[in-house]
Amino acid sequence: MSKNSNDKVEANVGFEFTPQSKILNYLDGEWVPARQEKTLDNFNPATGEVFQTLPASNAMDVVYAVKGATQAFDKWKDLGFQKRADLLNKI
Repeated sequence: MSKNSNDKVEANVGFEFTPQSKILNYLDGEWVPARQEKTLDNFNPATGEVFQTLPASNAMDVVYAVKGATQAFDKWKDLGFQKRADLLNKI
């Protein structure tokens, strides 16, 4: 993850974090909003302006995330070290 001169935070996660961007949850291999579609504003403390919108996740989002992570772990643990390292380096 790196920051460039245009206030963009670049990460190899499928999108760029920029001012006014809408952040999503990464659940079970997909970028998704909170299940109730509610959001929270993340304010820039220096200006008071909304910097980003975040998902207002609830307990059901956590249950879904844990279920997906548990299922993914069953596949992940069987991958060799090099394959796991290659996948993590892509992030």
